[in-house]
Amino acid sequence: MKAFSKFHTHIFFVLIVLLALMLRMNVYSVEPYCDEETYDWLAFNLSQGRLRTGTSFMSVYVKYGAAIFGGEVEPWLDHPILYPFILSIPKLLSRILFGVDLVKFYGTRFVSMLIFCLPTIYLTMVISKREFDTPSAIVSGLIYACVPSIILQQKMVFLDHGVTLFSILSLYTFIKYLDSESDSRLWVLSSIYAGMAALCKGTGLSAILALVLAITFISREDGFKKRLIRAISSLIIGGSLVSIYPLYGLMFN
Repeated sequence: MKAFSKFHTHIFFVLIVLLALMLRMNVYSVEPYCDEETYDWLAFNLSQGRLRTGTSFMSVYVKYGAAIFGGEVEPWLDHPILYPFILSIPKLLSRILFGVDLVKFYGTRFVSMLIFCLPTIYLTMVISKREFDTPSAIVSGLIYACVPSIILQQKMVFLDHGVTLFSILSLYTFIKYLDSESDSRLWVLSSIYAGMAALCKGTGLSAILALVLAITFISREDGFKKRLIRAISSLIIGGSLVSIYPLYGLMFN
């Protein structure tokens, strides 16, 4: 009976995700925003195997000889690479399978919603059920699915969607680590997800910091020294992923 109930709970979760999809289907209803076009352009360049190019008016580029003022530059400081890289994969697959990029601007919006936004809603409900109860999970899912401001943002292409998804994944794997602290793979995986959140946008660094503090002070593992070693290791793992960002700039700028 318990397994039966669990099955129906997840069916309900899927229905809420489908409701969220229906409310977000019309990606044409929102005027394109300049940042969105930039991320789509970066994804297109990556799908073509080219270095990311754009125009920057940041004086730091002029200072270090990376560009003339307002000229073309590899904007590694402006735009982290992971989010547009993930969006470039459907574009690349489309070109390989059909010989043409079928994932244009509005298609990129839809892909972003499918890859980042809908899984975030589902994982939010899973975590809410695990930590509270099924009614709380359903309410949290319905809020996430139906609030107009969230619908509007998730119709658009923003780096924050990547930060949110990977932060939620980091939280989920950390919760599982708390339940089974003998499995060191879980805190390592949580650290990787936190690093990926930071590789989507600078605000994702908060995911690494939160995880380090959680391992140090919330973990139930015996011995503060052991928890501290794991926390420092987590910081190194997440920081190693983030280091891809400046290393990319040092190589190509």
